[in-house]
Amino acid sequence: MVLSDLPEELVLYIADFLDTEKDVLAFAQLNRHFQNTLISYLCRRNAKNSGASALLWAAENDQESTAQQALANGATVSATNRRGETPLHLATQAGHLSMTRFLLNVQGVDVNCQNKYHQTPLTAPARDGHEALVELLLHQPGIEPDVSERIRIRPRVNGQTPLSYAAMNGHVNIVRALLATGRVNVESRDTRD
Repeated sequence: MVLSDLPEELVLYIADFLDTEKDVLAFAQLNRHFQNTLISYLCRRNAKNSGASALLWAAENDQESTAQQALANGATVSATNRRGETPLHLATQAGHLSMTRFLLNVQGVDVNCQNKYHQTPLTAPARDGHEALVELLLHQPGIEPDVSERIRIRPRVNGQTPLSYAAMNGHVNIVRALLATGRVNVESRDTRD
């Protein structure tokens, strides 16, 4: 009997005995016939046991099909890594416009979610000069563009906002876009003032 002749239920039963997600992935690559079944199983297992790390990886690496599969198999768009970063944080930090668009269309996404340092998904693109990402985020309903961070490991930047980052780094168009919202405090101060 060859592997492709096994019933799907038996293949999934075998997968349950594999110790790591890496082992399941290797098993999935053995036979194209069961690849989709095992990849779906792997995504469910990852969402349940590994904090949806597959979705986080997909967001950071601009892999929309992996993100879709992870979400379809139980991963949540509010999953976080050890720094409290969601898939939306990771996509915007990496400058991935298409992944950011994809995630913004997922039900339950929070455009104002804050990581452990109180940074929102808007912080990195404002700091790094990603104008298209800033514009996309600023057009989201309920966006709060004036959240200040609190970084204890780097106190010299404590309290900075997307506006102060954009201004400090000379991103004039981003400063203009943030000011145009009418929802940023131009008088806010960080620890550098």
